[in-house]
Amino acid sequence: MKKFITLIGLCAIFGSVIYLDSSTNLLLDDFRTSVLYPYAPEEVKAEMAEEVDAQAQENDENALIPSLELLYENEEEIDGYIVETYREYEIYSDEKGNKIKQVPTSHFEYIRYKK
Repeated sequence: MKKFITLIGLCAIFGSVIYLDSSTNLLLDDFRTSVLYPYAPEEVKAEMAEEVDAQAQENDENALIPSLELLYENEEEIDGYIVETYREYEIYSDEKGNKIKQVPTSHFEYIRYKK
């Protein structure tokens, strides 16, 4: 009987936490728009909230994770071998795959061929 009461109590606590968590997020969204724009009409508040969300999304896009690529640097002959040098670059791209920025790293790879 004690286990059953404990189980019901735990379920009630978890249910309350889940309910409060979901309603808190909604309250925070309303609070954010009312604090930022306290005297604006509701339509203006909604538009301004969308602008704030768009700015936040733009900031997320600026924090892109680069991909690493080895790019050909040069080729030289050393002791009867042809040595190709490749350098690693951090490549920043947009969603369409266009290169935004290319930053060289200090990592090199060498491929050696017998002549």
